[in-house]
This record gives sequence, structure tokens and C-alpha cells, in this order.
Amino acid sequence: MPTLREVYDNYYVDLITKLPMDDVIFVGYLQKAGLFSGDSKAQVGAKSTTAEAATCFMDTVINRGWTDDNSNPQFDKLLKVMGQWNDTAIKSLAANITTSIAGGRTDGTGTSARHEDSRCTTSTTGRGSDGTDASARHEDSRFTTKPNVVTLTSKLSRVSDWKKLCVFLLDDVDGDIVPRIEQSNFYKVEKCQDAMFREFIKSGDVTWEKVLESLKLAGYKNLAIDIEKQLT
Repeated sequence: MPTLREVYDNYYVDLITKLPMDDVIFVGYLQKAGLFSGDSKAQVGAKSTTAEAATCFMDTVINRGWTDDNSNPQFDKLLKVMGQWNDTAIKSLAANITTSIAGGRTDGTGTSARHEDSRCTTSTTGRGSDGTDASARHEDSRFTTKPNVVTLTSKLSRVSDWKKLCVFLLDDVDGDIVPRIEQSNFYKVEKCQDAMFREFIKSGDVTWEKVLESLKLAGYKNLAIDIEKQLT
């Protein structure tokens, strides 16, 4: 049976040729999964072609995650993001890889068991994109207090691209939510933004922590920092 590292090596070329590292939303989800640290994201983004960026990502981020030949939490996180991505080719590649991994397990467990392992999942008890301990942040009332439409409208007035924020705030992986909001509100920016806030309020993850994380992923890091200071 092949080891996890052997499966990785077997699919390495497929990964560097197919990963959509030129898609800012895909890269955003990689960041959300905790796959970037230090200046690794900047290193990947500095590459001139998609293949070069994918190669840099695999070599500097994924390949450094090995603890032994059958354990690489970084690789598991990548496969999870790929499996949820709205692209048939990427999903198919992830499925083929996970099937190969399941067939190579020596302890009799499959891929699903690997993802249930706390070492292989992204957990709220880990580190956030700003390096803070998420468990500590959950205990902080500043981040567990639920925002409302009024406060969101006031504090997020500097957001110029509501659609980019919406992708992360409402977890619009399939890209269906943004066009639906636009059509329902006649493409009027203010109405669309209000509708996004209302939909967020109705979701199950309504915390300032979620808002701040979404802002950072959407490229509004400075605004997120300013809001966090206001919440103290």
C-alpha cells in the first residue's frame, strides 16, 4: 500500500498544474484554512505564472507539513479546501487523491477518519489569521457579542467592494449568493450591502470575530484592526 507521501508525490504534477493560485478567492480560502504563515502568501503571490505560484505553495507550505510519511496536516487542509471548491476538475482531483489515501491507510481507517482527526482539521481552538489564539478570542466578550445591521452599516462604511466581503462573510463558496443579492436589489450598491448584512444576521455565525476575519480575508486588514480597537 502506498504511503501518504507516495500519494502526494504521485499527484504533485497534477497539483502544480491545476491549483487555481491566480484566483484570489481560492487563495483566500487557503488562508482561512490556516495554510499561510509568515511571508509564505507573499512569496506565492510574487510568482509570475499560476504554475510557479502553485509550485511555490506546494514546496514552501504543503511540503513542510510532513511529520512522517503518513502524516501531513497541511496536505489534509488543502484537500478539504479543494473538495469544497466550485470547480469540477479541482473537486475530482481532490476525490482521486483522497481515494488513493484511503486505500493506502495501514490502520484500516479511511480518509473520513483522517479528517475527523484533530490534527487534520481547521479548529476554532487554533490560531487565527492574525496569530491570536482563537479559543481565547471566543472567551472575550468583544468577539462573542453579536453585531446588528445598524452597527455593521456604521463600522463597515469604508468597505468599497461589498461583493468581495460577501464571499467570506456569507461563505459564498459556490458563488450563488452575490448574484442573487444583486438581482433582488436591482444592483443598487447600498441596498445590496444592507441585504448582505441582513442575511449575515440570519446566519448561524454572527460574531464580531467572524466579521473581522472576513474583512482581513477580503483585503480590509486595516479596517479590521480599527474596528477591533473600537471594540475594546
